[in-house]
Amino acid sequence: MTEAKWHVSVEETPQGFALLRGDKPLLTPMGHPLAVPQAPLAAAIAEEWQGQQQRIRKYELPLTSLACVAIDLAGNKREAATNDILPYAGTDLICYRAGDIPALRDRQSEVLDPLCAWAKERFGVALTLTEGVMPVAQPLENETGLKRVIDTYDMWTFAVLASCVKPLGSLILALALVERRVNAQDAFRLGHLEELYETEQWGADEEKDAKMRALENDLAAAERFLLLAA
Repeated sequence: MTEAKWHVSVEETPQGFALLRGDKPLLTPMGHPLAVPQAPLAAAIAEEWQGQQQRIRKYELPLTSLACVAIDLAGNKREAATNDILPYAGTDLICYRAGDIPALRDRQSEVLDPLCAWAKERFGVALTLTEGVMPVAQPLENETGLKRVIDTYDMWTFAVLASCVKPLGSLILALALVERRVNAQDAFRLGHLEELYETEQWGADEEKDAKMRALENDLAAAERFLLLAA
């Protein structure tokens, strides 16, 4: 028996552009109505659902997932999410360089030093760089300053930021993405310089490459979400 397909429509409401299945609203995992601020974003989310069967393939719904994160993290849950990503201010990936691999270290310096300079100019944070993997202390005021910036973001921008920090291993790089300092392709490349270097040197690994492609697709979806929500 063929599974019933999903047919999702958009309706403008006082809460925004709501996604409906029939006459019933789609709901987030926490039971909130799924409604977004811009019609193009709602249309793109509705398009994701076309062709979905009764068994939902979540990996095909990246915009839907980001909208759900935004809605479910609103209110008092946003503070907990902020506290979850802020520690990356003290362990940011872009501060750690490959001292034992000169070619990779030079590449890191070439592309990551300008990002550190941008963070200093844009946010007033001074990043301490090191070689190797041993932790290096960062100025305590960095976290306070970055929190002030993050608190200014609307819920849609915050959702993208919160979703990108851990996969990139970098709060600064995720901020650069939402601030349009880098695009999704560059964010992926800058966040995975070591893995890309290893592929150049020793060839592709099928399992690792699949994970990298999935991450690159997720970042592209995050960038698209930002553009549509603006």
